[in-house]
Amino acid sequence: MDRILNYEQKILKRHTLLIIILLFYVLFCYFDKRELAIPFWGMIIFITITISRLILMRINYGHKLAIYKVANLLYMTLYAYYIHDERLIVQGLSILLFFVNFIELIVILEPETPSEKGNLLWMGALPLVISGFVSTILTALTIEIIIYWGILWVVLYFVLNSLADYVYEQKKIFANLNIEIQKNKVEKESLEIEKIKYKKLHHVLLTQKQEIEKKNIELNRVSSEMYTQSELLRYISSVLDIDELIGLVADSIIGAIGVDTCMLYVLDEGTNEKFYKVNTVIEYDFLESFKTDIEKGVYSRFYENGKPFMDSNVDIHEYPFIQHREVGSLIIVPLVKSDQVYGLLIAEHHTKDMFDHNSMNFFKSIISQINIAINNANLYSKMEEIAIRDGLTGLYNREHIQSIIIEAIDHIEKDDVLSLALLDIDRFKKINDTYGHLFGDEVIKAVSKIIQRIANEHDGHAGRYGGEEFLVVLPKKNLKEAEAIVTALHEEIKALEIIYKGSAKVKVDTSIGLSALPTVAKDVESLLHRADNAMYYSKNHGRGRLIVDHENLLDSL
Repeated sequence: MDRILNYEQKILKRHTLLIIILLFYVLFCYFDKRELAIPFWGMIIFITITISRLILMRINYGHKLAIYKVANLLYMTLYAYYIHDERLIVQGLSILLFFVNFIELIVILEPETPSEKGNLLWMGALPLVISGFVSTILTALTIEIIIYWGILWVVLYFVLNSLADYVYEQKKIFANLNIEIQKNKVEKESLEIEKIKYKKLHHVLLTQKQEIEKKNIELNRVSSEMYTQSELLRYISSVLDIDELIGLVADSIIGAIGVDTCMLYVLDEGTNEKFYKVNTVIEYDFLESFKTDIEKGVYSRFYENGKPFMDSNVDIHEYPFIQHREVGSLIIVPLVKSDQVYGLLIAEHHTKDMFDHNSMNFFKSIISQINIAINNANLYSKMEEIAIRDGLTGLYNREHIQSIIIEAIDHIEKDDVLSLALLDIDRFKKINDTYGHLFGDEVIKAVSKIIQRIANEHDGHAGRYGGEEFLVVLPKKNLKEAEAIVTALHEEIKALEIIYKGSAKVKVDTSIGLSALPTVAKDVESLLHRADNAMYYSKNHGRGRLIVDHENLLDSL
């Protein structure tokens, strides 16, 4: 049906054009006061046929071929009727439309068997017979008319037969030619695809051959270095301390490669701590000068470039960091992670032409192992940090802050002091009950942020001692100094406003107890106990106060 509708759309376009021409013709005759050479009813019938074609096309012919055949028989009968008209222009247009309609039937129905061809010819002849019969009835029947229409029918029958055969044969030839063209096109495309595949395969084989040759050359070098790398990896993979790690690397390179000097500089991205290592077979110790050169930016061109550097014919005047030692060959390899340089590995030998391309590859492989080992060390450090930090606030947890206090007291020197403040958020349960536990967590985090900052500013330590309790350790601060610091801390917390759901402002306050060792307390237990009692004194006497410990405080509880 889609094919019929496609042809019908093309025919409707031609009918529409013809209707426009006829309308212009009618208007011309009307304004020029001429008689129409085409019968008015004939034009009405032609327009009606066009409209009916459009309607049938819109309803898809009911999806039935029979409707299409019946409709076209009716159209051809109406066209054939006007073939009998005496006016030459009317006869010409009628014959043209009749044959166009008949050719459309041939194209659409595609007759192949003799019976199908016969049916098609009768479909073409029947409208002529009907129209001739009607025309004969409407006019006087004479022998001349009978002979005229008889000859006309015979001629039209043979013309229709010949036209049907010719159109069918031409369509068949065209279809076969199109199939042959498509077949040749497919074969040509297949041949081109095979040609491209062959070229790609040839290129792949050539590349593989070159790679194999290259690998054979590298295999001899790799086999000699593999043992050294495996030993180095075995050592450094088990080390989780960066300072110890770079020492092992420097020792391994000196022992395995036979260079005179190996220097390593590493910046720990986690703590921003700098590590330096110099291992050399010469007697001169230049670790301090190496540190100074790094700090002054003497190695900045290698550090900023981020690319390995090799010089096997060293002119010592070009390198200001070479002092009091003879260097003929030099390799400098940056330590890079995520496009960021975090260190340098430097190897020196007194002999020229000591290093080559293979040496550079070896050092690059060592760098990758160092990166892995340093990553492991950083991960270990982070895990240790996580283990000692409170998950909500980031402050030290209770166990670690207590260990800090013990360690600080163990290393306290004569005339040294240590102060300790214990803070508790007032009416915290009411905050949780009123605003919810999630908001309570926000309050704890906001207070913790202030505590951590104040502790850092005074070289102290801050920890979460319990749910809403916090510890601040202030080494080398006596009670008077600590009181000033904690007072400022207390005032800042009191000034804090925490927004609840974008509108309500919630204010918090704390009760604080402050004690010191050895001023009041004598050991760790008594220090914590006295600070705790001072805090509870504040709780029991109105809250929101800083209570400084003194000798008679316990008696007043």
